[in-house]
Amino acid sequence: MHQSTPRRIGARRRSARIAVIAVVFGAMISSTLVASADETTLRSEKVAAVSDLAALTGFDSHDQKKHDQKKLDRALRNLHKGLADKFWSTDGDALIGKGEHVFRNDAKAIRELQKIDDPAVDLIVDRIVAIDSDIARDAVDAAAAAGADTTKMERTMAKAAEAIAKSDLSKAVDLYGRAWRNAARAKPAKPKPSKAGPSSGAKFSTYEVVFVLADTVGNETPDFLTVNGSNEPGTEGDTGRSTEGYLFSSEFGLDDTSLDPSLWPDGGIMQLHVSCSDVFAGGFGSKSDPAATSRWMVNSIHIVKHRGDTIDKECEVIGVGLPTFPPVEM
Repeated sequence: MHQSTPRRIGARRRSARIAVIAVVFGAMISSTLVASADETTLRSEKVAAVSDLAALTGFDSHDQKKHDQKKLDRALRNLHKGLADKFWSTDGDALIGKGEHVFRNDAKAIRELQKIDDPAVDLIVDRIVAIDSDIARDAVDAAAAAGADTTKMERTMAKAAEAIAKSDLSKAVDLYGRAWRNAARAKPAKPKPSKAGPSSGAKFSTYEVVFVLADTVGNETPDFLTVNGSNEPGTEGDTGRSTEGYLFSSEFGLDDTSLDPSLWPDGGIMQLHVSCSDVFAGGFGSKSDPAATSRWMVNSIHIVKHRGDTIDKECEVIGVGLPTFPPVEM
C-alpha cells in the first residue's frame, strides 16, 4: 500500500471536459492540443492543467506582471514539450520511450511557476505534481507486478514525498522521473531454478553463435562476435521451450530483436530458435531473431542438444556462411 503524496487533495483528478490549448509564446510558437470529453487519462489531466494555466495569461503592463508573464510563458513552453505524442501510450495513461523528458520539462516549468506569487498558479502546480506522482506510481506498480525488485524505486518515491513536504516540488518531480525511468528499465526477476534439470532428463541446448556485423560483410576481414548461451531450465536463457533460448550481449540493441521493448528497454538480448533444421537465410531468423533490422547477422551456430547428462545431437547451422575468421570479441 502506498500513501497519497502530501499537499495532494483527494484521489487522482479525472477531467471530464474538452481541453483545447492555444498558447502563443513571445517567439510566436503556437500549438493546439485536444482532449476528448470522454477521456479520463493521465494525459488528459495534464492537458487540462496546462490549458487552465494558459488561461491565466494576459497580465497587465505592470513591471512585476511582465516578469510573471515571461515566467509563465517559459513554463508553458516546457509543459507543452512534455505533451508530445512520442512520450505517451496510445491510451494516454502511461509514458513510453524517453518519458523521463516529460518529468524533466515539468520540473523546469515548476521552477518558473514557483517564482510567481499567485494562488491560482500554486493550485495548478499541485495538480501537475499529483499527475506526475500517479505516472511514476503506476510504472513502479507495473514493474512490481512483473516481478521486478522495486525496493530502490520505492525509496525514490518516498524521497519525492519528503521533497513535497518541504515544498521543493521541482525536486519531487525529478525524483518521480527517476523512479519512472528505473521502473521502465526494470527487468523481471530471474526465474528460480526449476526442479527439472540434467539429472531428471530435461531437454535443453547449449549453443555458440558467431555473428557478423552486417555492414562489414563485404570487407576483407569482417567483424565477428561470438556469443555463448544455454536454455537449460532455470538459467537466464530458459524460455520455457527446448527449441527457443535467450541470448545476451551488450552489443545487441533494440533494433536487433523483435522482443517487446517494454520488457527489455536497454536491449542486450535476442531470442534464438535453437534447431538443427532451421536455416538463417541471409543471416536473419525466419522463426526468431536476429530481426530484419538487426545490425548483427548469424554467420554460424554450433548447437549441442542435451537430455539430462546425455548429449542427444550436435550440429552446425550456417547463416551468412562467410569463411571462418578468428572471431573478434567485442
